[in-house]
Amino acid sequence: MHLERKARQHYVARFYLKRWQAEGRKKRMWVKSKEENKTYSITNLSSVCQKRDFYKIDVDEVVYGMLDYKYGHLLDEPVVGEMMACFDALRRVDSYMSRKLPKHEKLGVLGNNFIEDRYCEIENKIALALTNIVDAKEKIVEVLQQDLVGYYSDLLGLFCTQHFRTLRARANMLSNIKGMVLERDGETVPLTDEQMETTVKAIMFVESLRLVENLRRQDVTISLNFNASGVDLLTSSAPTILLPGGTNASGFNDGLYGFMALSPGLSMSISKGAGKKRAIEIGRSDIAAVNFVNRLIYDRSDRDVYSTSLRQLSDLEAD
Repeated sequence: MHLERKARQHYVARFYLKRWQAEGRKKRMWVKSKEENKTYSITNLSSVCQKRDFYKIDVDEVVYGMLDYKYGHLLDEPVVGEMMACFDALRRVDSYMSRKLPKHEKLGVLGNNFIEDRYCEIENKIALALTNIVDAKEKIVEVLQQDLVGYYSDLLGLFCTQHFRTLRARANMLSNIKGMVLERDGETVPLTDEQMETTVKAIMFVESLRLVENLRRQDVTISLNFNASGVDLLTSSAPTILLPGGTNASGFNDGLYGFMALSPGLSMSISKGAGKKRAIEIGRSDIAAVNFVNRLIYDRSDRDVYSTSLRQLSDLEAD
């Protein structure tokens, strides 16, 4: 746990976005801002996909009560048990601070940094795996065989945690909640907006970890597809795309289909359902497939689209 307040908190990992910085004297990444309706290049990624205190949580008695109501019966799940113990510790910190006990003012950093620090721990582990996979190129099978189970878990971890942590994911969840009420000891306690948002932040973090564990136990096929089109893959401020069963996108229509570009030259899809198996498959994406997913990434982005070239963004905008 960092003891210095980390105000600038990222909802898309910088190690991931660096893959879209084009090679050259100045490593540039091109940005199409849908909010500002303009396109520009950047060389410093520190301000990309970040928001002040985005993961800050203040776990008071009411927030903890809501989390206990949701997860109290799931404490036998290792992820849930660990996270609820952490939230209980933050609850006790909040109680100490509210009583203004000695040096209480120094403890606010704990709730501010908790989720951000946990994401950093996950990123540090996954970043190495992603580097090995993307840089392996024609030796990908040899690299994967060194630790097939580990790479499988890390790829699922990358997709699931990134899917739940974006600004879009948070906004979508909050938009479907009109309010929260905690009932305890015969009393009805409506949550304030701040308490409700803290509860949502905590739930989304826990659910991302639970999804990783659940998918690890199921027959989920991960497909790594090398880009053979000559056209770079895009990414965005919401890098994951999750489609429900019933869609015919790329032929996955029997359960769940998820997609994420891992670099301009490599994509990952996950699928589960009838006929799927727990495995990593290797394939290639032709120009039709890359054009399809690039259009999907561009259209589904809530804020920014990222590319290695200005021309690519201009062409998509013109279509």
